[in-house]
Formats: sequence, structure tokens, C-alpha cells
Amino acid sequence: MDAAQIAIDVLDPAPPAETAWVAERVEPIARAGLGVEKRVVGLFLRDADGTLAAGAKLEVTDTDLHVLWLWTDAPQRGRGLGGLLLAAAEAAAAERGCTRIFLNTMDFQARDYYPRFGYAPFAVIPRFVHGADRTYFRKAVAPAPLPPVPAGLTLEVTDAPAEADLQRVDDGLTEHWLQAVGVAYAEVGAYARDAAGALVAGVNAIRDGRWWCILDGWVEPAHRGRGLATRLVRALEDAARAAGAESIAAVPYEWQAPDFLKRLGYAAVTHFPDAVLGRQRWFVRKELTP
Repeated sequence: MDAAQIAIDVLDPAPPAETAWVAERVEPIARAGLGVEKRVVGLFLRDADGTLAAGAKLEVTDTDLHVLWLWTDAPQRGRGLGGLLLAAAEAAAAERGCTRIFLNTMDFQARDYYPRFGYAPFAVIPRFVHGADRTYFRKAVAPAPLPPVPAGLTLEVTDAPAEADLQRVDDGLTEHWLQAVGVAYAEVGAYARDAAGALVAGVNAIRDGRWWCILDGWVEPAHRGRGLATRLVRALEDAARAAGAESIAAVPYEWQAPDFLKRLGYAAVTHFPDAVLGRQRWFVRKELTP
């Protein structure tokens, strides 16, 4: 099929079916790039009624563990629950054979909090979103005895966390995010269809106010070499510009074609030479406003 017959649409918000179509196709490549499966671990502190007081979502990638989410419900803050969860995360890392533990945070979240627990910054993305920097931390796993769990609460560590519990943690973090910046992020994407309406390529992204970020992309093998990836990225850039976006960025790993984006004018801002299991990663950005 002639490339001109391929229709490209930018969808905002991006429908779940389209985002899933891309995500399902890039997942095997990410798995091959890392060479291992990722595993999710949940940490939850509950009161006597089973209500979550605090929680964390962890991701184990062989010998590296990432604290993806860490949240304490507002009425429970000031009781040391965040420190307890970090200690539990480190213990969970050791029990699962991890030697390093990672996390990251925004300026308006808890940048000064994590060094108190031995985390050292190793990379910063300046002006990530909303004009704030994102700082990345890590430490060697060296678990110590857990602090006592406050009276009335129980600690759960599980390799099969319930979706409802993870969603509560996510919702709590979103509440804090909205209090800080007042704008919720949303999924957006550019998708290509053939004359029959079938998806043949797509790029998933998110928009967070005036900051857009590409997450992943896919072109069906039969349609490669026709400039579709470039057209999709350009379509996203045009939509971002029209929406008044300040910039559009991406954080590709070494297997996600960082040089492709650089050829399209994306400048490398931050390099992670040892992001996960020694793999390289870059934060690249294109400015859209003068």
C-alpha cells in the first residue's frame, strides 16, 4: 500500500484499545532488551478495618528494584509510615536477590526526603514537567531491622498485589499531584490506519499541561521503511504545538532508537549510563515555543 493511503490521527484522549495495541507490541522488545521479566511487589499498611493508610508499588528487575509509587494518606502523615515503607522495600529487595534500589521524585514532592534514608542522587532531568526538575536516586541494598509498625496498623508485603490496592495508592498520589500543580496528565497518541481502518502503527504519549512526553511506538513490519514513524512523531508535535505545549520529550532506552529522535531534532538533555541492569537511557527533548 502507498504510504499516502495511510491515515494518521492524533487522539486526545487516546482510547485504551489504541494504547494497548502499541503497548502489547513493544513489551516483548523491552523484555528482550532487559533480558528478564519485571515483577510487581506491593507494600501496604492497613488499619483494623482494612483501609489503606499507606502503600508502595515496587518493581523487581532481576537484581534491581524500583520504588515506583510511595504514598501515605494525609491523616496518617507524621507517623513515620514513609520511612517504614522504605525499610520494608529494602528488605523486600534483599529477599528477592536485589542489590540496588532506585526511585525518583519531583521537586515539589520529596526531593529532600530520600537522602535521609541513604539514597544518593545520580541524575537530574531539568524542567521535566511544570517547570520542575525530576531527581533520580539509588542506593545499595543493605537492609536493617524494620522500624516497629505503629499500633493499629498491619504491614502486608505481597508478590500479587490486588489491583484495587494499587489503584488506591495511585489515586492518592494523583491527589497530591493535583494539589501541587493543579493539572492532571492524560494519555494522548498518534495512530496510523490503512484503507480498511486497521491499525498499522502508533505512538503513545502523555500530556501534562504544557509538557508532552512520548512513551513508546510501533510500526508493523510490513509498513516499515515508509517514513510512518516520522509522520507519527511530527503529527504529535503539531498537536502539542497547537495545544500550546512548551516541549515534547521522550526517555528512550538503548533499544528504543534514541538516535531516531535525535535525527528529528530532539536534544539529549540527560544521560543515564546505568539506568536498569546497566542499560543506557536518555532524556531527549524538543522545544516547541520560542
